[in-house]
Amino acid sequence: MIFRTLIALFALTSVTLATNPSGLKASLDISILEQAKDVYMDQILKFLNNLQLPDIGDSKDYLHGNHVSVSQDAADVTFTVDTANNAIKLVCNNLSATFYSDSFRAHSWIFVAKGHTEVRMKTVNIGLGLSFKTQTLADGRIVPAVDAVDVLVDIDRNDIDIKIWGNIWADFASAFEIFFKSTVVELIQDTVTDTLTSTIPTYTN
Repeated sequence: MIFRTLIALFALTSVTLATNPSGLKASLDISILEQAKDVYMDQILKFLNNLQLPDIGDSKDYLHGNHVSVSQDAADVTFTVDTANNAIKLVCNNLSATFYSDSFRAHSWIFVAKGHTEVRMKTVNIGLGLSFKTQTLADGRIVPAVDAVDVLVDIDRNDIDIKIWGNIWADFASAFEIFFKSTVVELIQDTVTDTLTSTIPTYTN
């Protein structure tokens, strides 16, 4: 419902821009959207709560049952207008997110490590632009629609806290940190980007 309200307000703004070239009334409408920026971002972040990630690895070395959550309320949200894309853009800075892996297995020579992990990412920036357009329904009606633009997923690899439970050898923790900062962070960014790019516009439309 909140996204449909956003589309309706922007549709009103678009009509106002066409009928009032001075932009005075349009500025008022944009300011109304800006006042609700935290509410809109909260709705976006709900899609990233317990987001499932693909399994990683093979039968010998793996991370299974992977998911990431951003469960905090939106704060430090910036709201801008992307005129070139006919879009509004929301960016939420300094979020924290948590990665969980229900089970892992790793081996090195005769040593085998098993357990589960939790990784707290303390500085995460999430951004999404909603580009407004129209779509034609099967019955011929023309209604508002949105596309995702200006998608941002930035994770500070140097601001993380890794916790590992299970039987591990001394070198495993440092090896896992390197692996997480490269392969796992990249997987998280790709999955979140795909969710913001595809899932939210599909749900909204």
